[in-house]
Amino acid sequence: MRIRASGLYRQNPLHHQAFLRNTAPVAEESLIDQVFAGGGEMGRRMREMDWSANPLGPVTGWPQNLKTCIRIILTSRQPMFVWWGPELINLYNDAYRAILGGRHPMALGQPAFAVWRERWGQVGARAETAMRANEGTYDESLLFLMERNGYPEETYYTFSYSPVPADGGGTGGILCATTDDTRQIIDERQLVLLRDLATRLTGARSVQAMIEVASLALGLNKRDLPFSAIYIVSADRQELRRAGSAGIEPGHAAVPERIRLDSRLGARLRDAFEHHETKLLDADPGVVLPGGAWWQPPRQIAYVPIAPPGNTGRPGILVVGLSPFRLFDAGYRGFLDLIAGQVSAALAQAQAYEEQLRRTEAPAEIDHWLSNLVSRLPIGIALLRGPEHVHELCNPSYLQLVHGRQVLGKPVRSALPELAGQGIFEILDRAYATGEPYLARGLAVRVECAELGRVDEVYFDFVCQPIPEVDGTTGGVLVVVIDVTDQAHARQRENAARTEAERANRAKDEFLAMLGHELRNPLAPILTAVELMRIRAPDSVQREVTVVERQAQHLVRLVEDLLDVSRITRGKLTLKKRLIELSQVVVRAIEQASPIIEQRRHDLHVQVSTSGLALAADPDRLAQVIANLLTNAAKYTEIGGQITITAVRTPDQWIEVKVRDTGIGIAPEMLPVVFDRFVQEHQSLDRSQGGLGLGLAIVRSFVTLHGGSVSAYSAGRGQGAEFTILLPTPDSPDVPASPRATGAIAITPPRRGPRVLLVDDNEDYADMLAMALEIRGNHVRIAHDGPSALRIASEFSPELAILDIGLPVMDGYELAQLLREQPGGGALKLIAVTGYGQEGDKHRAQAAGFDAHLVKPVDANQVESVILGLTSARLPSVNSPDLG
Repeated sequence: MRIRASGLYRQNPLHHQAFLRNTAPVAEESLIDQVFAGGGEMGRRMREMDWSANPLGPVTGWPQNLKTCIRIILTSRQPMFVWWGPELINLYNDAYRAILGGRHPMALGQPAFAVWRERWGQVGARAETAMRANEGTYDESLLFLMERNGYPEETYYTFSYSPVPADGGGTGGILCATTDDTRQIIDERQLVLLRDLATRLTGARSVQAMIEVASLALGLNKRDLPFSAIYIVSADRQELRRAGSAGIEPGHAAVPERIRLDSRLGARLRDAFEHHETKLLDADPGVVLPGGAWWQPPRQIAYVPIAPPGNTGRPGILVVGLSPFRLFDAGYRGFLDLIAGQVSAALAQAQAYEEQLRRTEAPAEIDHWLSNLVSRLPIGIALLRGPEHVHELCNPSYLQLVHGRQVLGKPVRSALPELAGQGIFEILDRAYATGEPYLARGLAVRVECAELGRVDEVYFDFVCQPIPEVDGTTGGVLVVVIDVTDQAHARQRENAARTEAERANRAKDEFLAMLGHELRNPLAPILTAVELMRIRAPDSVQREVTVVERQAQHLVRLVEDLLDVSRITRGKLTLKKRLIELSQVVVRAIEQASPIIEQRRHDLHVQVSTSGLALAADPDRLAQVIANLLTNAAKYTEIGGQITITAVRTPDQWIEVKVRDTGIGIAPEMLPVVFDRFVQEHQSLDRSQGGLGLGLAIVRSFVTLHGGSVSAYSAGRGQGAEFTILLPTPDSPDVPASPRATGAIAITPPRRGPRVLLVDDNEDYADMLAMALEIRGNHVRIAHDGPSALRIASEFSPELAILDIGLPVMDGYELAQLLREQPGGGALKLIAVTGYGQEGDKHRAQAAGFDAHLVKPVDANQVESVILGLTSARLPSVNSPDLG
């Protein structure tokens, strides 16, 4: 690298290169063994990987903080990863493989955006906060639609992004620990539905009443049951007749009023309830199905048999539109079986009650019918009669759960004496006495196994459904039992691993704090000794003294970063502005970018005055801005090319910094999006041809925080590129719009814009967009969920609302309807923001009353354009191409 400086350096500027290298090189193989020791499969893969071909480069050149992070994740049992460098290169441990699914092992060493392209709209903003502002983030049970195994899947994760300091200042990468909450969240909401269903079905005295309350309960879980319907076989057994539905219009083609059993579909459904087998059919592509809580319709429909009640009763079918974001696995199937089992029991009870009113001989017939019913169910069923809970009826599955003991005709206390003291007898007594159902998930029970001479601890999903007599008293209790021991043990192992990971994490924090304090003690005398050496040493060793001083100061910064971890993770970091000369910042930026400039043998021209360019800025962040531009210029300029950095004061007292190169240039279609997060011109994973990524997004964010603007210009491919930064000085007027600011947030003189309500659960994105809109003269209020938005709207009276569709509590469609119903809501202009841009999504937005439909990611320029259109005489349509 050759540097030609104008008024910037007074001595050889290459001296700083020596400080970027270790003075005691370590053999590469030995270092690799140290850094990647252990770690199971991922440790082995990292040891075997050729890192010299990766943007991270050879392991011998890795900073110490990155190596420390690698040791943390490889020794942890909790899913963890590190994203490092401007491209956020992905490194992860064995526990994280399950989260990656089919992306493993290709995800190792790849940019984070390439690994999680479809979810980057959510995590990208959080990554940018950690890298750009050096602020930690924390999210609990956040919904992600992830493609881990070839299909979009509903998942929930608790995770934190902790910024890791770079050796030369700024943020080097992100350390993340994550917990998969998916099973817990789904189990909890299913438990709520099953409990509510059991409560509502209690005491239903007719088939119609039972169907009505069941449909009402099923309509409450719109994620697992986007829509549902219950069919009962007609009296002549020639057809199925729809008795109730939820989440779908009764006249919809997917749930016709009648299904002939001699039709093609009817024949399959007859086979379903005759053989007690759930049938899974693909949705008709020509029929638009309701999506429930989802913005995509179900792709499959499940037809679950409602067990036939023998010769005197009539069977049925539960029709369920399946979630488009869940695999129909054993857990999903088991949930529907539990629903069908409750509906079946309630249907049997209601039919028996109706039959008993008509026929005096009904009780014996009903008993025969119940025996036929429960014997065919794949889950444990027992009918316990009277206050002693005598086993009157048990199906084979129940007998298997009690290890084949002869329990028929015996009270539960004598048949299963080991249950004493475990709360089971008390649950049965309470259900019998009060007539109230009871439901528990994962109930731990000790059951005797006489053949093996031991008592095993097993786990059950347990339902008690009281059965009323004609006079209203309780005649017995129907017990439904499902063995979930394997799932419970898996959850216990997961909790133990999480506890161990938390313990290890605490130990790591304590170690870092101790290390920081222990290192701080010797550094003070070292710096004092260096100062004495500078005074006393001859000129011949002054350069060596400078080297020692620079490295000692570097260690001081690292120690301070270690001691400041708690403040960083709480997200309290802000710009630390002070009055500085721009030349000081440029020197630091060149030091940071010089390794790649030197490696590619570029000719660097520096034309920055040592004085006269004073400004109030955070020197660390501003140095990172210029270093990112220099690094990008070096990366996308052929070996031996030229890079120029200039800085001048403009006539209107702004400081203008330009970074030009003779590199590959930027295609015209990329200029409008060059500063967007993780936009790449070339999408190959190795990025051998280059591309624009996180660095430019960070540049724009930091420059904006300083009150400035940044723009990009290129004459085209092969014509090089030029980036221009405008920074305010104490004498600067408002920021003018750059004539070539094609990719920046174009800041124009404020106008008197409308009152805007911005609703998005991504707090960082909402804050940044609100700031950009307010700069343009709009008056913006922010909410992060539907109830908060309604409260703010009632007092703020917005003229326009920007609503994220995937909101918590209530989605954007429901919120739009409620906003319209508020006083003055009829004139409110609505903009929908969503990650889905198909025609069906646009039509749904239009049907929900939205005036415009924007597809994420959206920037301030795009939103401002729509706001101007909606507040003028011409209103754009949700189908307009520019709103895509």
